[in-house]
Amino acid sequence: MSVYKILSGIIKCSELTNMFEHLEDHQERVTRAVSNKDLVVVYTRTIFGKRGIQISGPLAWNALPVELNHAKSLNIFRTTYFKLLS
Repeated sequence: MSVYKILSGIIKCSELTNMFEHLEDHQERVTRAVSNKDLVVVYTRTIFGKRGIQISGPLAWNALPVELNHAKSLNIFRTTYFKLLS
């Protein structure tokens, strides 16, 4: 939920916004990952680093279904997310 809020601009914090980059900014070819609005997952060697939002946020975002990544509003995202959980 936090990643959606940051990407959609609901949370306006430049440090958090700069933490996440779309894969389309780094890749020239059009693939499924680019069209799904996947995020770049930064490589880290430590378990401590993998627990941070810079790593765990994009991993969780990329694991979501496409309809969640393309949600137009927070309410649509939230209701679709909770439907998937139940």
